Order: sequence, then C-alpha cells, then structure tokens
Amino acid sequence: MAKHYTNFNDYTLIFDAERHTFDCTYTGRGTFLESVTLQADIGDSDRRVSLSAFTTVDLRNVPGENTWGNTTYVTCTDGPARLPELTLRFSLDRDGLHLSSDTDSGVTLHLSGRVNWGTDPENATFAMCLGRRGPDLRAALGPAASTIDDCLFDRNTDSLVQLGGSNTLRLDYDWAAGAYTFSLALPETAADSSFSAKVVEDVYSARFSIPYKAINKHSTFPTPPVGWMTWYAVKFDAGEEKVLENARWQAENLGKYGANCVWVDWEWYHSSMKGEEEAGVDIFNPRPDAYPNGLAYVADEIRKLGMVPALWICPTCDTNINTFLEENPDAILNVESRWFGKYVIDPTHPKTKSEFIPKVFNTIKAWGYEAIKWDCDYGALNLYDRFHEDLHDPDQTSSQALRELHRVARDTVGKDYFLLACIGPMQRDLPLCVDTFDAARIGNDIFSWDDFMKNGVRRLYERYAYHNVLLYADPDNVVIRPEFNTQDQAVSRVSIVSLLGLPITFGDDLPQLPPERVELLKRIIPSVDAHPMDIDENSAPDGVVTTNLAISRPFEEWNVVSIFNPSDDVVHADLHFSQDLHLPAGGTYLAYDFWDQEYLGELTDSLCLAIDAFASRVVSLRRTRDVPQVVSTSRHITQGAHDIITMAYDSSTSTLVGRSRLVGGEEHVITFRVPSGYTVRPEPQIKHVRDDVYTLSIIPECCGDLDWRIEFQ
Repeated sequence: MAKHYTNFNDYTLIFDAERHTFDCTYTGRGTFLESVTLQADIGDSDRRVSLSAFTTVDLRNVPGENTWGNTTYVTCTDGPARLPELTLRFSLDRDGLHLSSDTDSGVTLHLSGRVNWGTDPENATFAMCLGRRGPDLRAALGPAASTIDDCLFDRNTDSLVQLGGSNTLRLDYDWAAGAYTFSLALPETAADSSFSAKVVEDVYSARFSIPYKAINKHSTFPTPPVGWMTWYAVKFDAGEEKVLENARWQAENLGKYGANCVWVDWEWYHSSMKGEEEAGVDIFNPRPDAYPNGLAYVADEIRKLGMVPALWICPTCDTNINTFLEENPDAILNVESRWFGKYVIDPTHPKTKSEFIPKVFNTIKAWGYEAIKWDCDYGALNLYDRFHEDLHDPDQTSSQALRELHRVARDTVGKDYFLLACIGPMQRDLPLCVDTFDAARIGNDIFSWDDFMKNGVRRLYERYAYHNVLLYADPDNVVIRPEFNTQDQAVSRVSIVSLLGLPITFGDDLPQLPPERVELLKRIIPSVDAHPMDIDENSAPDGVVTTNLAISRPFEEWNVVSIFNPSDDVVHADLHFSQDLHLPAGGTYLAYDFWDQEYLGELTDSLCLAIDAFASRVVSLRRTRDVPQVVSTSRHITQGAHDIITMAYDSSTSTLVGRSRLVGGEEHVITFRVPSGYTVRPEPQIKHVRDDVYTLSIIPECCGDLDWRIEFQ
C-alpha cells in the first residue's frame, strides 16, 4: 500500500511511502499541509539523510496508544551507516498533528513543505504570530513573513493554521507557486520535542469577543482613504468656500500623489458646541450661511476634482425637531443640549428604523456623498442607559438597539458604500460596529502632541490587530501644522501612520501649510494596503516605539523600520536584527535613512541610531546581494513598495532593469549599490554618492509607469 491513512476527528494524515512525504487534511479545508518532506542528520553532520535513503519503510497504526487520538509509527530501516534506522511517531488528537522521532541517537529532523490556507493566499492569508505582545508594532505589505511568525491566518474565514515545535520555524511565500511554504529543524533533542500543526477556528471572534466579518475590500475605498477633513483644519470656519478651496488645492497638489477624498465634518449643521441651531438647521438641512448652495453642490464640485465626497452625521441626536420628529414626537427620548445635539431619538421606536434612518441615509446618497462618518455612538449608548426605562422597547439592551440602527443603515446604503464609525474615548462602541462598518476610529480627537500619544500611539498598540482584517483602523487626523508640532514631531506623526498602512486624513488648512510639511504628505501617500502581524491587544512601551513594516514583492523582500523617540531627550537606540527586528540571521543588510536621505552602510548585526527628542528615523533594510541592487527610492516612505512595479538584474546583459510608477514633473531618485567586481556605465543621470553607492535621477514629463535601466560592465 503506497499511501497510509490515519484519521482522528477533523484531522487526517496521509503518508506516501513511495514519495516519502506526508500530507495533512482538515475537514472542510482540504489539504493544509502538502508534500512535506523529512530529512535527518546526526550531531554535527551537515549531510542530511532523506527517507528515500532507507531500503525499508514500515508503517503501523497504534489506535489504542493514545486514548484521545490516533497514532502511526513510520519505521525506516536499512539506511546509511551513520543512520541505519529512524522511527517517526505521528499522532493526531484534538490539538492537531504531532510528529517526533523515537530514535535515541541525537537525530535532528528537518521538515519542509507547502501550507495551503485560504482561497486568496497572496492577498488575504497573513503570516502572523498568535497571542504575541511585544514592544513593537509589526505590519506586513504583501505576503511577508518574519522569523517569529507561527501561523497563517485567513482573513476571509477567521481561521488559522498554527505550526510549532522549534524556534527555527520559517514561513515563506512562493510567488511562482502562489502558496506559502514552511521549513523547520527540530533540535538534537528531537526525542523530547515535536513538530505540531493545528487549525484554529473563530480566531478573532473568540480572542476579542466580537462578531466577526472580514473587511470588504470592494467598498468605496479598496485601500485606506486619503484626504482632507474640515474640523481639525478649520473647525467652525468650515463652509462651502473653505471646503472647496482645500479640495481644489488638494486635487492640484496632492491628487497625483494619492489623495482621493474630502470629508465634510460636523460643522455643516453645527455652528458651536452648544448643540442647538437656528430653526430649520438639522440633519436634513445644512447651515445656510455656511453652505448657501447646499451640500449637493459641494459634493458635485468635489467629485469634479476626481475626489470622493464624504459627510459626517450623528443620526442618534439632532439639533432641532426635524420633519420626522414633528410627525413622530413620541420618538423623542430626551431633550437636553449637548455638543452633538439636543433631541435624542429613541432607537427602539418602530419608525426610527423603518422611516428615519432610511430617510437620513437616502438623503445623503441623493446629495451625492459616497462615504459617511457616523459619530457619537458612545454618547448615544450612555443616553440609552440613562433613559432606558423611557425607551419605546426597554427590553432591548442599549447595544442591541444601536446595532439595529447600524444594520438598517447598512441595508439602506448597500454593502459597498463606505461607512466610518467615529469611536469615542471609552471604546465601548467599537465591538458593536466591526461587522457593519468599513472603518472605525480607534481613539478620541487628536490635535496636540499629548493627544497624538494618548489617543493615537497608545490606541494603535491596543487596536492595530483589527486593521485591514475587520475594518480600517482610523487613527484620527494627521495634524502636522507648526501650531502643534515641531518638524521632528510632524515627521513622527506621518511616519507611524504611513508605515502601518492606516487611513490618512489631513487635519490642516492645506493652503496654509509650510512647503516642508506639504513635502511630508507627498512622501506618505497613498496609504499602503498593510496588515498586522500580531493577533492580540498590546500596550505601548515606555521608551522607543518601533514600527516594523515587512514588505514582500515578487522581485524582492525588505523591511522599513521607524524608530520613534517619544521622550524630550536624545536617545540611542540599538536594534538587533534577529532579536528586535525579527530578520533572518546571517549575512548583511543595506540600511538607508529615508527622511535624511542618507545611506547608513552595510550592517551586520544591528542598527544603532541617535534619535533626537520626539523625532523618528525611518530606515529601509535590504539583504545584501552579490549583484547590483536598489537600496532606496525617493517617491514613497516604503522605498519601492509603492513605486516599483517590476525589477530584476539581468546577468546576461549586466543590466539592472525596472518599471516604476512615477509622478509627472517630480524628480525620482533611485539609490543603488554596485558591489565589488562591477562598474556602472557612466550616464548623465547617474551620480556617485559614496563608496559603492550611486543614484539614478529620473524626471518624467507626466504621471505614469516608466521603464528604466542601469548598465554595468
């Protein structure tokens, strides 16, 4: 019998005695471990023995050995002199597959194979670390993996396959095969250790106690939105003129870089923090002094610029008795002035769901807005608790009542219409919206530096695991004007938001920004489609904040790391490549400081930097190759992830060739290294920087994709 079959519950082991490989399947998921090969070595020997080296391979099932499982022994005999016999023990139980060696000869097992998990492994299956709580923020762009990742998580099904048994586990993505692979070496104490593989269902729903629904990547914004918002920039000075001034400036100066939307915030029917307005101003009628031509006109003008118009609402409380409340006075739960309104609407009133919510959202759609920011749920929940006995249906919990409004709104606008939930300071409302909204703000308003640290950085450690899995985690506005930031602080704000691939919302009056601050915005947009690499809530460290973005493209893998000093003193950071940045040990890395535009050299073990108060250093790290290679590019903070489409070194012609996505009229600089034995062919666009590093300068006439080549001799 060529194949030996062992089953326990949902797990099945299939050992192929002819190919000397094994597969493991899981009910409903098919083969999740495929063509796994095994090799063995003894002691210090670097010569591995494959199972094909054994003349006889005997398989026997021992079902009674494990009361709660099923065990199979694979005994290999008549092998080479240095390893004449090898016995492998495969065990299946409720925790999955376990493999160990029963040979008492210091054998080290080496396993490698394919891991199949999810129907879209390149885009929706993520290499992650389950339950890790570290001092860093880890993100990935593309199917990247680090040395500490132990599982593959499928975003579409909230499930993962976790591998274990040794810290030598390495996950990788095979671009040619379109699948993940793994390799693992069980140490010389293999008799005391084992390889394991298990499937975990309902990962996020169980760990975070939430209703799981994968993020919709077909909404208005398939990638995180980038654009200007009124409130943080100009507050109550917002109006038709100011909105369109910023929209036009954004379209002209930032549109070709990736800005794609304009958010009209709450001032459109609020003129102060009092929550009361002149008669006729409510959720259906904007302030006539601020928007004399109406909101439909503003939306049309924004759309003409190639931008998505987006609008703020608070559908749980209004500033005046609107037409719905006039007709249904018993739907008023409470009357009391508060910043977001005066008239609290009863969420359990039958007509609130059947008439009011549909009318609100259909009106906004008719005005031409393609995204909505729903605010004040945290205030609504508190009011529903406070006046619960006065609800039309007090048997509904406050949470149930609010979630029902969410559901009706979603049904009204359709599944692909973009909804952003504006979460409050207590986070009570966040779990209520993860399965109906496309994005959620994860903290309170951010203006000052203290706001950024408390409501931005701290919340990111707590909630980044949600990002691009459930919804986009919105860190609130990126405010970089001199009123609130030094240049170093502005750099720190934009760096962390950009490298994590978050929504980027401009919170400044754009025409008034100094040129050096505008330059920062150009370098961080568009927002990249990054995802988290750790599945857990975390706490921000007291010291340096490290944001580590691992990037995987068909042509290369590299990391971009932001090292942020939140203190008011200079700090010296020493980040070890393998221990702190989770990079493969051995070899060297080429380091480039993006903001300082400085090549830091070829580094062996660690990255050592002095960082000024409140400043950030953003450094790319690429494995050194023995052929000419790109070190950095100037277009985007990811240094090649956004702009480089294809790239390869052609040894037959001694040419480094690529195709890049460029901005018309802007100088694009490619920094590259020329190793020993190569000489770059002189060209007017090529300049020598230092040692073995050069730059190629390109200034395209228009936006688009451009081929480039660097010849060597």
